[in-house]
Amino acid sequence: MIKYLKYEFKKNVWALLIITAICAVPYVLEAATMEMWWESYDGRIVINRPNTSMLFVMLVILTFIVPVLSYSFKMNKRGVDGFYGLPIKREKLYFVKMLVGAALIVIPFTVAYWLGFFALLVRERNPYQMVYYVPMYFGYVGLGLLMFGFHSFLFTRANKIGDGVVFMLAYAPIMTLIMWYVEEAFSLDIPLQVEEGFTSWGALSAFDTNMVELIRSGTAYAKAWSAWTYVYCIVTGILGYVLLFLSIRFERAENAEQVSESWFGYKVIIPVYTAFMLAGNLGNSTSPLFVCLILVCAIIATIVYQRKFKFPARCWGMIAVGLIAGLVLNVFI
Repeated sequence: MIKYLKYEFKKNVWALLIITAICAVPYVLEAATMEMWWESYDGRIVINRPNTSMLFVMLVILTFIVPVLSYSFKMNKRGVDGFYGLPIKREKLYFVKMLVGAALIVIPFTVAYWLGFFALLVRERNPYQMVYYVPMYFGYVGLGLLMFGFHSFLFTRANKIGDGVVFMLAYAPIMTLIMWYVEEAFSLDIPLQVEEGFTSWGALSAFDTNMVELIRSGTAYAKAWSAWTYVYCIVTGILGYVLLFLSIRFERAENAEQVSESWFGYKVIIPVYTAFMLAGNLGNSTSPLFVCLILVCAIIATIVYQRKFKFPARCWGMIAVGLIAGLVLNVFI
């Protein structure tokens, strides 16, 4: 396995260098040139927020891109036979891919983060509480790796690269959509810091917001820290890694480039989105025209799923389940 690990790292050196440069150069330039503070008309000094939003966006994008770089081998008929034919257990093969993928996230992010940190640290009249950059780094990396695990599992449920990308993007807001319905149907008032955590990057966004305020003023937002904000990210991240390795034995080389039939894919995404978009009203409308619009969207998604305009009866059944569930759930709004 060590030899294969070395081979994978060597194969990805150029990708690592390119990603690192793309991440580091813009952020370091921003840290070295940004306005740290300004003087208001009444003479008060106002400290600007450090532009860590670039780090946030960078890390989120990497957690979507790197699974594609790491696991797309299983979606190519010519390549997958070669990988599965290697004299190495599949669990070890996927473990190496996971390690290299983690490196493609952590190393570029680390280089960009700390170069930007030092570019900001040496600037004159720096008003920031720079000590908070240390815990912020570890929080960023930990949450980023959890997102990578979740997205890796979702991507590997597909048999085609395009489907894998759709799965990752579709699952990002799916729990937020469900929570919006639950909140309205049961007249709940879910705190914003809790609700925010139900998107795949919500915990990272909340963490960034709170740490930035500590860096800027030394004081966190009132009621900003909530353990519930991070539950979804932690649970889905850990489950992503566990299910990824548990499912390895069920992977078949012949599935490459075929229709993606996973129960974590279109079979769930299409009826769930159909049901909760209809149930949530999206403008407080249940008119026939609105139902037809949702139906058209579901049919288009099914065409993408099947890669053809004529699809089997079970697909129509899947659409019908979503529509009926949406109309039933709409009654409780």
